Amino acid sequence: MEWLQEAGIFKAMPLESGVKTSKDTGSIAAEIRFKITDVYNATSEEWVDCVDRDLWVTGRFYVIGTDGTPNKHAVASLQESFGWDGTFESLANSAYRDRQVQITVDGEVFEDVMRYKVKWINHVDRPVNVGVGNADIDRVRGLDGQYGAELRAMIGAANEAAPAATMRPVVDAEDSKAVIAFGTYNVTREMIEGLIGKTVEQATPGDIANLKTIYGELQHGAAVETHFPRTDDQSTGMVPVQGDDIPF
Repeated sequence: MEWLQEAGIFKAMPLESGVKTSKDTGSIAAEIRFKITDVYNATSEEWVDCVDRDLWVTGRFYVIGTDGTPNKHAVASLQESFGWDGTFESLANSAYRDRQVQITVDGEVFEDVMRYKVKWINHVDRPVNVGVGNADIDRVRGLDGQYGAELRAMIGAANEAAPAATMRPVVDAEDSKAVIAFGTYNVTREMIEGLIGKTVEQATPGDIANLKTIYGELQHGAAVETHFPRTDDQSTGMVPVQGDDIPF
């Protein structure tokens, strides 16, 4: 026997089960040890047999909460996955050891040690959901039917209230007033003037090459010193801009 040391989606057999009670909280759980039979390969979207590895993992499902009432979700999961009849005696007798199920295993840190436990239990033939989230397509469609109209109305109102997006030119009219101290022949005034008023979408491959040249010269120190107007409210004077601070 080897305890599972990885997260994922698996097929498994509930070979051992019992009833776990808590004197402190009053909760009651079905504690089940599963033997892994298959692992889901998300890349190939196939089940891979691994029964010979003798991997095991434990799951604890609280069917009675701390308030003394049944946990409807846990009860439904056990009934749908392996046909639990609702009696604790059947759990204590490991009556469902021949029922294959599908489980989702996740890791959690306890006392600085990563431990892997069953997070979800489902019917063995349930469609696998390996994306972000835990709701399958039927549940997603149900949520759309329940909340979709209200959510779409909120988004529509937000779009109407939002100001129209504007594109800032990569070099605007104010930038054209920059003072260039030419310490190198790699940058020319024509390079700067050719970019005035253009947005990123309007820039040609040549414009992009010029931008890279200018940026590269500024990153390599004092070869080119460029002054741009401040954009804050502290001053309307000119401040030096070099290296990563270049505004385009």
